[in-house]
Amino acid sequence: MEFKEAMQLVKSGHVFDSKKELDLLKLVNEFGWTIAHELAERQIWFDPIKQRNILLLKDETGESVAHVMARCGYIFDPEKHRSLLYLRDKEGSTVAHSMAELGYFFDPNSVYVKLKDKEGHSVAAEMAIHGFLFDEDQHLNLLLMKDIYQYSVAYYQIFYSHSKFTNPQILALPNPDGGTLKDLLEGGKVK
Repeated sequence: MEFKEAMQLVKSGHVFDSKKELDLLKLVNEFGWTIAHELAERQIWFDPIKQRNILLLKDETGESVAHVMARCGYIFDPEKHRSLLYLRDKEGSTVAHSMAELGYFFDPNSVYVKLKDKEGHSVAAEMAIHGFLFDEDQHLNLLLMKDIYQYSVAYYQIFYSHSKFTNPQILALPNPDGGTLKDLLEGGKVK
């Protein structure tokens, strides 16, 4: 069977048996997208422990089936599925990034919040974009993290949640759109 035929089965609602039909789940299109990727995008989940080998399948961009599941709303357990959360695509984005992009908030003291993609964009930055409020005293090191474009986690927290900060290190951070974060907080406009 080829990918197009297997896609017809997917569209007709066929339920694949991952043990008996593993070869079908691994069928790929010209972009490396597998039937397993397609099922995950349709929110047909695979067990992260029993079907781990399926979650590790990647397309040509490096996006794994685990990435797709997270992008489509599956919440991996940070303790039980640790190694899956570290999976990276070719841009360095992790499964943890995918979860945070949908608004999942990791414990701010966990290792996941410090994960960065190739541009330095962190899971903490995604959390700030989606409304998580890092405490400037307890999480100063996270708020100071910047990507290669100089956008800090503190910037995202100010921009998206209108947070106010008093810590001089945070206030001195550059606003990549001009000036400092202090200027932004004092009424400066984002250019």
